[in-house]
Amino acid sequence: MSSIQFAEFELDEERRELRLRNRELALQPRVFDLLCYLIRHRDRVISKDELLDALWPGVIVTDGSLQRAISLARSALRQGGLIDAIRTHARSGYRFCLDVIEHEGEVETYTIPELLRRARRAYEQYEWDSAIGAFESVDSEHPLEGPDLERWADAALCAGRGWDAIAPLQRAVAAHTTQGDSYGAARVMLNLAAVQFEQREFAVAKGWHQRAARLLSREEISREYGTLMWLGSRFAAISGELETSRDSARRAYEIGCQLPDPDIEVLGLNYWGLALQALGDVTQGATLQDEAAAAVLAGNVSPMIGGIVYCSVIWSCRNRGDWQRASQWTDHFTRWCKTSPLHNFPGTCRLHRAEVLSIRGDLEEAQKEAMAMCEALSVRAPWAEGDAYHVLGNIYLLRGELEQAEHAFRRAHELGWDPQPGYALLQVARGATDAALQTLELSLQDTNWANQQKRGVLLAHLVIVSIAANDIQRARKALTELDARPELYVTDAITAAVLRARAELATYENNLDEAITCYRQAIQLWQNVGSPLNVASIRILLANVFIDLGNCHAAELELMAAEKCFQHSGATTLFDSCIALKKQLLSNMQ
Repeated sequence: MSSIQFAEFELDEERRELRLRNRELALQPRVFDLLCYLIRHRDRVISKDELLDALWPGVIVTDGSLQRAISLARSALRQGGLIDAIRTHARSGYRFCLDVIEHEGEVETYTIPELLRRARRAYEQYEWDSAIGAFESVDSEHPLEGPDLERWADAALCAGRGWDAIAPLQRAVAAHTTQGDSYGAARVMLNLAAVQFEQREFAVAKGWHQRAARLLSREEISREYGTLMWLGSRFAAISGELETSRDSARRAYEIGCQLPDPDIEVLGLNYWGLALQALGDVTQGATLQDEAAAAVLAGNVSPMIGGIVYCSVIWSCRNRGDWQRASQWTDHFTRWCKTSPLHNFPGTCRLHRAEVLSIRGDLEEAQKEAMAMCEALSVRAPWAEGDAYHVLGNIYLLRGELEQAEHAFRRAHELGWDPQPGYALLQVARGATDAALQTLELSLQDTNWANQQKRGVLLAHLVIVSIAANDIQRARKALTELDARPELYVTDAITAAVLRARAELATYENNLDEAITCYRQAIQLWQNVGSPLNVASIRILLANVFIDLGNCHAAELELMAAEKCFQHSGATTLFDSCIALKKQLLSNMQ
């Protein structure tokens, strides 16, 4: 077929274009091929095996790859109001179910130079999928040279397809090396190191990083050497070498300032701030990250670098429970994402928005966003897929849906993300207090920068879990460390968590007046954060203390306030528990 029309769409197989009302829609190459295959064979149901063989010939992939391609094709068709164009036939496969009109015509052909100009133009206009397809077409007839191989890889990265950037980058290394361009080869090696770091292939990434280091001079100030220092900071951070991470990031920042190069300057500033926070200097670290984020919004930093900074800033906010700051930056960067030419970071914008929504108590909307992002990020930004499941697990936990929470937390762990402290709280809810204590201790022993950043959160929850496990000595030890390191809980959210921990220990020791004071202070702080569900959860604990004191009227006030919050937020399990406790209380009052 040359081109076909259905509804308000036109699909041109030769040009590899899908147009909606004369506007081209960006599709990944395999998603385009899937749509073409389904339309060509629209007279029958196509089995999953047939589609896998047709789209990934000679490659072993999971059903998940096909499901993601189907999902992306359906998303494109929904833009034209087509909801059920691709139907799923249970245990049989898929079928395209619309009538089409076929148009025959002359196929427009391009010479290699013309096609290469189209590829470069698409790249310059941020039309990533079109650029990728054009570069692939040229390369199949006439192997690309180093600079165009780099453009091809860059388009793949900006389209959220990091794995497709690896092959052209490897060839670009060889091309620059053959021409004696050691700095060009080192630049591409560092890009490979960054890509494979995000793919969590750390050994391979380190190999490229070390190879690039051999080609660069320590005496010469260059963008390549600044990138080397920034990546060195990242490698040191995941290894728990936090002082080295701090020093390498600071050196990258200094190089960026000397060149000047805003990208290197901002990357160095951002990771310098991350390292300082992991080392305990939370205030200075957060200040440096805020400066880096402001530089991104000012517009003098490339989009890819801006996306990296944004994710780092929100990540560090979450680790410290700084939800006011996370909410502010999420609002600003969500607007930034909408104007960014990147295809992957808008997904993480929505993921961070989902987490902020859950803190604000809008669990239903938060769950929808997080579930959508689990699927979308597996395609667009696979390095963040584990984070999406971690967020989804926390939302399920808030809703009291323990089976779903466990599945999500386990999936996050499989993808390399530590699901604590949420997973420990899930285990406590299921009565597995000893297991919860053990898994939380393992996270505290981990020296990587992420767990060091959230050490205050982990310690506060360790107190709560230790009390549930009747290990009062461990609870006191965790509180002693918190008392000795007040810099670990400078935010309202973590301070509230620490106050809850103190209140639970005071309750266990029958010091109920102290428990009431700590719970009330925690409620005030969670109200400052704007987290009604955390307020309601503390109210339940406070109500139980009042019941122990025989002050049933004070307990009823707390339960009534908590009940309204749980009902409004859709936290059905917590709502049911609150109702049951309230009924028991009213029965005792009669």
